Amino acid sequence: MQDEVHARPPLIIAAERSEVWHWVLTRAYKDETWPEQITPEKRHQVVDLDGGLLRVEHHTEFVALTYCGDAGPAPHICDVVSACPGELLTGVRIIITPDEREPGHQHSVGSIVYPGKTSSQGVRIETDLRVRDNGMIEYLLSGPFTDGTARGRLAKQILDLDTYRMAALLSLPLVRESTPQLQKLEYSAVRATQQLSRSDDGDLGSNISSLSGILSEVGALQETVRFRLAASRAYYDLVQARLARLDETPIGQLQTLESFIDFRLTPAIKTINAFERRLNELSTNVHSSMALARTRLDLIAQQQNQSLLRSMERRARQQVQLSQAVEGLSTAAITYYAVGLLAYVLNAVPQTIVNSKLVIAMSVPVIAFCVWTMTRRASRHFKQTDED
Repeated sequence: MQDEVHARPPLIIAAERSEVWHWVLTRAYKDETWPEQITPEKRHQVVDLDGGLLRVEHHTEFVALTYCGDAGPAPHICDVVSACPGELLTGVRIIITPDEREPGHQHSVGSIVYPGKTSSQGVRIETDLRVRDNGMIEYLLSGPFTDGTARGRLAKQILDLDTYRMAALLSLPLVRESTPQLQKLEYSAVRATQQLSRSDDGDLGSNISSLSGILSEVGALQETVRFRLAASRAYYDLVQARLARLDETPIGQLQTLESFIDFRLTPAIKTINAFERRLNELSTNVHSSMALARTRLDLIAQQQNQSLLRSMERRARQQVQLSQAVEGLSTAAITYYAVGLLAYVLNAVPQTIVNSKLVIAMSVPVIAFCVWTMTRRASRHFKQTDED
């Protein structure tokens, strides 16, 4: 971890008049074939080439190659850079001179120039931010420097600023490509929500299925863009930090580098943030619609349960009434059979001893009462057993 903290110190530029060339290549990862002078396993490497040093830094998403010398890189150094895998994200050429606006230097595009002076060192920074035919953006650093470390430190701030400025914009093509899909999902979500508000209870299943499909697509889109959008925010924060460290002082009424970058980069970042905000709000709205549909389903289920309970209550009452009717019929039937048995017994007894008809007539209410009492007691026993 300590090695990582001190891994990328500023360049030490000893010569008062020198040039720094910087190439930023996107990572290829697959089928990477590096020139033999570069060891890809090393995250930080300084290659001593004939005619100058080439510094190679492997970052998470890109590889930075930096050349420093009294003049521009020799052709064989450019050939080594051209042989590296990946596409050129940005290129920077920094010209350092002790004289402000050296007479021999002119920008190849004689258009608007963005100059400013650093408050700490009083060094003038000048650029037109135009990409030359060789893919490089030129910066001119002119003025007094205390030593080579000061030159290297300011040059590194410029390199970091331009690198992170371009890296922050990597999300913009993805946002533009994904915006039609987001608009389609937003329209589908609005239509599904409107159908949900107008649909009958029987259509809730299809509505929930439609919302689930939309939510699945939204989740897939979020997973696709999440890393890229988060990386752009992080790079934009780094750009703001580098601009704050430069602390430019305007020269007359000319627009400074900080003002230009803020004017051009901030709208792009706001577009990226707006896309992410729309995507998150869409996910929240679809979740809310699904929650509303589930609430309606719960109400329908509760109504069905209440209807079922009322139906069960009616059936229970009918069963009680039926059991009471059966209980009365059972009492009459048992009494009838008991009196019949008693009649058989009394018919065998001589009439001179017992008047069988009178006894049978008097026994009917007694037998009926006994049977009814036994039936009630048995019914009460069964009910108590079911409750236990």
